[in-house]
Amino acid sequence: MEIKDGGPAFPLDYRTIETGKYPAYQEIVAYHHQKGLSLRDWFAGKVLPQVYAESNSTRLDDIAEAAYAMADAMLKAREEK
Repeated sequence: MEIKDGGPAFPLDYRTIETGKYPAYQEIVAYHHQKGLSLRDWFAGKVLPQVYAESNSTRLDDIAEAAYAMADAMLKAREEK
């Protein structure tokens, strides 16, 4: 089953410039793309402290599942707008 993660939360496109040793080759530009954190992971991370504080469980798996359940609910609400 594919999990809809909302896409990247912080996508980043940047370029690096390397200087050659000859004036005619001053700039060699390389473009990089970094996907970044998924929006689902970002949402889960944001609710995690509250989920942890209110959890009756000491099992970390239960707490993580609850945080991702909240993140999934937030993504669903976002899609319904």
